[in-house]
Amino acid sequence: MTDNCTNTILQRQGDHVGCAPANAADPIYCTFPKSSQTANDPQIGPQRIPGSEMVTLPVIKEWNELKKIAKGSEDLAVLPDGLVFVSSEMRLQITLTFNKEYEDRKGKILTFNFNKPDEPPIELPLKNFNRTGFNPHGISLYRDPSTGVVSLFINHRAGEQVVEIFDFDRQTHSLIHRRSVIDELIWSPNNLYAIGPDSFYVTNDNFFSGGNKLLWLLHFYLLQDVLRGNIVYFDGKKSMIATSGINANGINMDKDERFIFASTSIGRSVKVFRRRQDNTVELSQEIYFDSYIDNINVDPLTGNFWLVGIPRVTDAILHSTNVSHPSPSQVFEVKLGKPSISGVAFPDYEVREVYVNDGKELSFATTAIVYQDRLLVGTVDNNMLLCQLIYY
Repeated sequence: MTDNCTNTILQRQGDHVGCAPANAADPIYCTFPKSSQTANDPQIGPQRIPGSEMVTLPVIKEWNELKKIAKGSEDLAVLPDGLVFVSSEMRLQITLTFNKEYEDRKGKILTFNFNKPDEPPIELPLKNFNRTGFNPHGISLYRDPSTGVVSLFINHRAGEQVVEIFDFDRQTHSLIHRRSVIDELIWSPNNLYAIGPDSFYVTNDNFFSGGNKLLWLLHFYLLQDVLRGNIVYFDGKKSMIATSGINANGINMDKDERFIFASTSIGRSVKVFRRRQDNTVELSQEIYFDSYIDNINVDPLTGNFWLVGIPRVTDAILHSTNVSHPSPSQVFEVKLGKPSISGVAFPDYEVREVYVNDGKELSFATTAIVYQDRLLVGTVDNNMLLCQLIYY
């Protein structure tokens, strides 16, 4: 037995929390308090405050086969059958420094099957599509009752910011390109949420266009409190601003698609919006974290949402110039109570830190999804981490 819980996964069931080492090779045990209180550690973010009541949990294991992804998995999206779509080999540009490793990347879409964890991820062929400059970022999936699965991807290609729409052909395990959406209101897209086969919400994370690197970086480092991006709705034919005044990063919706969750990154929060009938949105609530928040994913079974935090943005910036520099990673689960008819959307909620690491095990995490009892965490540059959530 040990009470040393560095590099841990926290687990939960009901109102209980616990932890176990995420990188152990053999089953061992670890103790941790049943406490949801947190204390701030400026080095790696919030940590649990020790208490007197202890619990014992078995280990959560990592599948080594996930090391097949060596150049990142910036965003993830999963189908009900456990098939995961992975945005890989993104060319990140958050400094003026030239990074040959990023520039040599080709941009890929992969799939990983939760039900076949021993099999490596598979690259999806992109049919009827010009791959020149392909630089995938955010992902969203839509299940069309008549035509099947539609995949939407942010593409930061040279000189243009694009939403690419593909139809997924299960028989050939490939993506067939259907259209590219280029719109004057979509100037710095980060992530998106598909409402239909051609309609979606998309976040602009910057006041300036992603095609103007100098101005984009000026806003990123100095002007975020002065100039803001927005959230845009595209109905398949035209776009409109759904809400403004937010440098939104990740975006997702609740199971009933009544509320939109959007992360503010530098604002260290998730804003909750009520969706109006005209597809504009109204701010209802803001949930704060001791971390810079990236992508958001909703568990379709529980309705809780999972998100990744960047505890130290300076390390993330250093990592973007030298991928060997560790950037701490953090994963949260937000358990939501019943939504209200008006006022604050979710008066009752609980924030749970599920994973924290100094970056040596998992560096620069950006997204996390849950399928049944497993957690998959993606990164900008490194291997994914697959863990089994042990409920007790």
